[in-house]
Amino acid sequence: MQGAATGPTPPTSVSLSTNRSSYTAGQHPTVAATVDQDVSGVSEYLVIYDLSMYSQVAACSTGVTCSADATLYSGEPQTFAAYVTASNPWGAWPVPAPLLVSNTVSVTRAGWTSGLTSDKTTFVAGDTVTLTATAMSP
Repeated sequence: MQGAATGPTPPTSVSLSTNRSSYTAGQHPTVAATVDQDVSGVSEYLVIYDLSMYSQVAACSTGVTCSADATLYSGEPQTFAAYVTASNPWGAWPVPAPLLVSNTVSVTRAGWTSGLTSDKTTFVAGDTVTLTATAMSP
Protein backbone atom coordinates (compact mmCIF):
# COMPACT_ATOMS: atom_id res chain seq x y z
CA MET A 1 0.00 0.00 0.00
CA GLN A 2 1.37 3.36 -0.97
CA GLY A 3 1.35 6.38 1.33
CA ALA A 4 -1.28 9.05 0.90
CA ALA A 5 -0.40 11.87 -1.45
CA THR A 6 0.41 15.07 0.32
CA GLY A 7 -0.32 18.55 -0.92
CA PRO A 8 1.48 21.80 -0.29
CA THR A 9 2.44 22.53 3.28
CA PRO A 10 0.75 25.61 4.76
CA PRO A 11 2.89 28.25 6.46
CA THR A 12 3.63 27.90 10.17
CA SER A 13 5.24 31.28 10.77
CA VAL A 14 5.02 34.84 9.47
CA SER A 15 7.31 37.80 10.10
CA LEU A 16 7.21 41.45 9.10
CA SER A 17 10.08 43.83 8.39
CA THR A 18 10.64 47.30 7.02
CA ASN A 19 13.55 48.79 5.12
CA ARG A 20 13.57 51.81 7.45
CA SER A 21 11.91 52.75 10.71
CA SER A 22 12.34 56.47 10.11
CA TYR A 23 12.13 58.32 6.83
CA THR A 24 12.29 61.83 5.47
CA ALA A 25 10.04 63.74 3.08
CA GLY A 26 9.83 62.06 -0.31
CA GLN A 27 10.81 58.62 0.99
CA HIS A 28 8.40 55.72 1.28
CA PRO A 29 9.21 52.89 3.66
CA THR A 30 8.62 49.38 2.35
CA VAL A 31 6.99 46.78 4.58
CA ALA A 32 7.56 43.12 3.72
CA ALA A 33 5.89 40.03 5.14
CA THR A 34 7.58 36.65 4.86
CA VAL A 35 6.21 33.15 5.54
CA ASP A 36 8.14 29.92 5.90
CA GLN A 37 6.07 28.07 3.25
CA ASP A 38 4.61 29.24 -0.05
CA VAL A 39 0.94 30.23 0.25
CA SER A 40 0.36 29.14 -3.37
CA GLY A 41 -1.98 26.18 -3.56
CA VAL A 42 -2.94 26.12 0.14
CA SER A 43 -5.88 28.53 -0.13
CA GLU A 44 -4.27 30.98 2.26
CA TYR A 45 -3.41 34.64 1.89
CA LEU A 46 -0.51 36.70 3.19
CA VAL A 47 -1.80 40.15 4.13
CA ILE A 48 -0.22 43.33 5.50
CA TYR A 49 -2.34 45.80 7.47
CA ASP A 50 -1.73 49.32 8.68
CA LEU A 51 -2.98 49.01 12.26
CA SER A 52 -2.90 52.78 12.77
CA MET A 53 -5.19 53.52 9.83
CA TYR A 54 -7.21 50.25 9.97
CA SER A 55 -6.48 49.53 6.34
CA GLN A 56 -5.03 46.83 4.16
CA VAL A 57 -1.67 47.66 2.58
CA ALA A 58 -1.09 44.50 0.52
CA ALA A 59 -2.51 41.01 0.00
CA CYS A 60 -0.81 38.12 -1.79
CA SER A 61 -2.10 34.67 -2.65
CA THR A 62 1.18 33.29 -4.03
CA GLY A 63 4.78 33.13 -2.89
CA VAL A 64 6.60 33.47 0.42
CA THR A 65 6.93 37.27 0.42
CA CYS A 66 4.42 40.08 0.14
CA SER A 67 5.54 43.70 0.19
CA ALA A 68 4.36 47.22 -0.50
CA ASP A 69 5.46 50.80 -0.13
CA ALA A 70 3.70 52.28 2.86
CA THR A 71 1.87 55.57 2.66
CA LEU A 72 2.04 57.49 5.88
CA TYR A 73 -0.72 59.97 6.44
CA SER A 74 0.62 61.92 9.40
CA GLY A 75 3.78 62.66 11.32
CA GLU A 76 2.70 60.18 13.96
CA PRO A 77 4.22 56.69 13.96
CA GLN A 78 2.22 54.08 12.07
CA THR A 79 2.24 50.43 13.03
CA PHE A 80 1.94 47.50 10.63
CA ALA A 81 1.34 43.76 11.05
CA ALA A 82 1.09 40.78 8.73
CA TYR A 83 -1.40 37.95 8.88
CA VAL A 84 -1.99 34.62 7.20
CA THR A 85 -5.69 34.04 6.67
CA ALA A 86 -7.77 31.41 4.91
CA SER A 87 -10.47 33.91 3.95
CA ASN A 88 -10.22 36.20 0.96
CA PRO A 89 -8.98 39.39 2.64
CA TRP A 90 -9.31 41.94 -0.16
CA GLY A 91 -10.07 45.17 1.64
CA ALA A 92 -11.44 43.50 4.78
CA TRP A 93 -11.01 44.94 8.25
CA PRO A 94 -10.67 43.49 10.77
CA VAL A 95 -8.59 40.62 9.49
CA PRO A 96 -10.88 37.71 8.57
CA ALA A 97 -10.04 34.56 10.60
CA PRO A 98 -6.28 35.04 11.09
CA LEU A 99 -4.34 31.78 11.23
CA LEU A 100 -0.96 33.38 11.93
CA VAL A 101 0.00 36.84 13.21
CA SER A 102 3.39 38.49 12.73
CA ASN A 103 5.39 40.84 14.86
CA THR A 104 4.54 44.53 14.44
CA VAL A 105 6.79 47.20 12.95
CA SER A 106 6.43 50.95 13.32
CA VAL A 107 7.64 53.68 11.00
CA THR A 108 7.70 57.40 11.58
CA ARG A 109 8.66 60.54 9.77
CA ALA A 110 11.94 62.08 10.86
CA GLY A 111 11.48 65.54 12.33
CA TRP A 112 12.44 68.71 10.58
CA THR A 113 14.79 71.27 12.08
CA SER A 114 14.40 75.00 11.70
CA GLY A 115 16.42 78.06 12.50
CA LEU A 116 16.34 81.83 12.37
CA THR A 117 19.45 83.99 12.00
CA SER A 118 20.06 87.70 11.57
CA ASP A 119 22.88 89.63 9.96
CA LYS A 120 23.20 91.90 12.99
CA THR A 121 23.15 91.19 16.69
CA THR A 122 23.05 94.84 17.72
CA PHE A 123 21.00 97.52 16.01
CA VAL A 124 19.10 100.73 16.71
CA ALA A 125 15.77 102.05 15.56
CA GLY A 126 15.81 102.65 11.81
CA ASP A 127 18.54 100.06 11.06
CA THR A 128 17.83 97.41 8.47
CA VAL A 129 18.18 93.85 9.73
CA THR A 130 18.01 90.81 7.50
CA LEU A 131 16.44 87.70 9.01
CA THR A 132 16.97 84.31 7.39
CA ALA A 133 14.75 81.36 8.19
CA THR A 134 15.83 77.82 7.36
CA ALA A 135 14.07 74.47 7.48
CA MET A 136 15.89 71.20 6.95
CA SER A 137 14.74 67.66 6.56
CA PRO A 138 17.12 65.24 8.31
